[in-house]
Amino acid sequence: MECVMQSVEFLQIDEAEAIGNMETSFESVINSYYSLKDLSEKECKKFDWYNKPGNLILLLIRNVRHHNLAKNIRSIYCQENRKNKEKKIFVDFEGIEKGSYTFDYYLSWSDTNELLNLDSNQSRIKSPKKAKELLYEYFNGDKLNSYSKEYGVNPDKTYINIVQIIVDAMKELFPDFENDVNPELSGESDIFKYNFSSVKGFDCKKHKIQILNG
Repeated sequence: MECVMQSVEFLQIDEAEAIGNMETSFESVINSYYSLKDLSEKECKKFDWYNKPGNLILLLIRNVRHHNLAKNIRSIYCQENRKNKEKKIFVDFEGIEKGSYTFDYYLSWSDTNELLNLDSNQSRIKSPKKAKELLYEYFNGDKLNSYSKEYGVNPDKTYINIVQIIVDAMKELFPDFENDVNPELSGESDIFKYNFSSVKGFDCKKHKIQILNG
């Protein structure tokens, strides 16, 4: 979070390093998520990782980035540069609780669509068709696809806020892992348990659209 919050100022000083820092921070999140899945399976803790849309999309993004597929699901910082003046669509999701918000970190919806069309050998999941159906329902994917035509924007210029999806993913798994979080171990554990026992998450079928002209 600190990395993203400082990025606007740092981008003006050293763009390449600022982008690298943000990418490293995001990858540490999805790699940690994958490690949690691995550990829980070794401990024989049952959780349906691939049937929960928030968890599913994070694990798929981690897999394709690890194997350099679907253009690595580029962030806007990797796909765009400040000289590109094309119109862009930014999609945030409606908070279930009034006033809900997060900071922003946008990933390419076009790359995400490419990911959802990979076969099982590439995506590392047993049923790509089922995964696509689940995620299109979760995101209202057909509506996301329609925005480029509706607003006259290149189809690969639509971006979704992954931070809100991370919140949803944590909300999905929290009931099954709540007893494993000891708030006395650290301030982070205490904050995590407090936040995810009360946060309502996001309705990713409902979109809040911003158009950036250039």
